[in-house]
Amino acid sequence: MTLRRRLYEILEGDDTRDPVTLVTRFVIIATIVINVGFAIIETLPQFQTGEHALIFRGVEAVSFVIFAIEYAVRIWVSVEDPRYSEMPAMRARWRFLRSPSALIDLIAILPFIIARLFSVDLRTLALLRLLRIFKLLRYSTGITALFEAIYAERHTLISCLFVLLVAVITAATLLYITEGDNQPAAFGSIPAAMWWAIVTLTTVGYGDVVPQTPLGRMIGAMTMVAGLIVLALPIAIVATSFAEVIRRRGFVVNWATLARLPLFAGLSPAIIGEVLAVVRAQSFDAGNLILRRGEPATSLYVTAAGTVEIESPAGRDNRPPGSAFGAFLTPEAERSALLVRATTRVRLLMIPEADLNVLTGRWPALAARLAEAARRPEAMAVPVGEDPTETT
Repeated sequence: MTLRRRLYEILEGDDTRDPVTLVTRFVIIATIVINVGFAIIETLPQFQTGEHALIFRGVEAVSFVIFAIEYAVRIWVSVEDPRYSEMPAMRARWRFLRSPSALIDLIAILPFIIARLFSVDLRTLALLRLLRIFKLLRYSTGITALFEAIYAERHTLISCLFVLLVAVITAATLLYITEGDNQPAAFGSIPAAMWWAIVTLTTVGYGDVVPQTPLGRMIGAMTMVAGLIVLALPIAIVATSFAEVIRRRGFVVNWATLARLPLFAGLSPAIIGEVLAVVRAQSFDAGNLILRRGEPATSLYVTAAGTVEIESPAGRDNRPPGSAFGAFLTPEAERSALLVRATTRVRLLMIPEADLNVLTGRWPALAARLAEAARRPEAMAVPVGEDPTETT
C-alpha cells in the first residue's frame, strides 16, 4: 500500500480497528470542539486582554497548523477518491477543492490568515471561527442522516411550505379586514399584517401586535390552532423519515467504505455511485441472527466489518470481513436454508435483489465481479483494513 493510499484510508476511512485512524479522528474532532469553545469564550470582555489573549492566540496557532496540515494532505490524497480515480491528478484535486467539504476545510484555516493580514473586527473573526463547527459534519452520522431524511422528503416539505404560505396570507388578509381601521400601523395593509400572521402561526407570539376587536381575537385564536397543525405536518414528516433512515442505516456508507470492499474495489466511480444510491446498512451485535432459516435471502449481503457464521446444506463456515452472500451468490434453491449469525459486531451492507438486477443489467463489469465472487468466494473474503488493490 502506498503512503498516499494509506493517508487516504486514515482520513476518509472508517475502520474502527485501525488505531491510527481513531487517533487522527479524535485529534481533529477535539481541535474543532476546543476551537468552537474558545471562539465563544473569547467574546467575553474579560478574556480579550492580558494573559488570556496569549492563550487564545496560542490555541489558534496550534489549530491552524493542525487544520492546514489536514487540508494539504486531503488535497494530496484526493486522487485516491473513487469519484476522481479516472481523472488526471490535477483535475481530480481541482474537483476536490470545489467540493463543499473542501471549502469547509478552507474556511477552518482562513481566520488565522485573515487576522494576520488584515485588521478585522473580533465579531467577524468569531463568526469565521465558529464556522469550523461545520467540519464536524464529516464525522456526524446523525446530521448526515438528518440531511438524507430532509432530502428524501423535499417535495412533501415544499408542499407544507406552500400550505404555510397560504395560511399566512389568509390570516393576514382577515386581520387586515377586521383590524385595519382600529390599528392602521399594525394591520393597515396585508404586508404589515403578515408579520402578526407569521409570528402567530409559528406559535412564537411576541405580543407586540395583538387584535383588539372580538372578531379579530376569534380569528387570532383560530390562527393559533391552525399554526399548531401547520407546523406539526413538517415536523412529523421529517421525524418519520429520520427514524426510517436510522432504522435502515446502522451506519453511514460512503465512497471509501465501498471502494475498500473487495467486491467493489477497482470498479468505476459511476458504478460505485449507483451502488451507493441503493445500498442499505445495518449493524448487528455478536450473537444476533442476520438471516433465519426459512427466510429467503432476497438481498446481496456484504460484511463491511466483523465476522459471520453461515450454516447451509453444505455445512458451517466462518466468513471474515469482506465476505458476500445471498442473492446472486447463493443458489436460489438454497437461500431459504441459510442461517447467518454475527460472531462479532458486524456492519452489514445490503443491496435488494431488484436493485441489483437493474445494476447488473446496466453494468457488465459489476455482473462479472458478482459471477467471480460466486465462483471464488474466498477471493472476496479479505480483511477490510487491507487495500484490496494491493499486489505482492
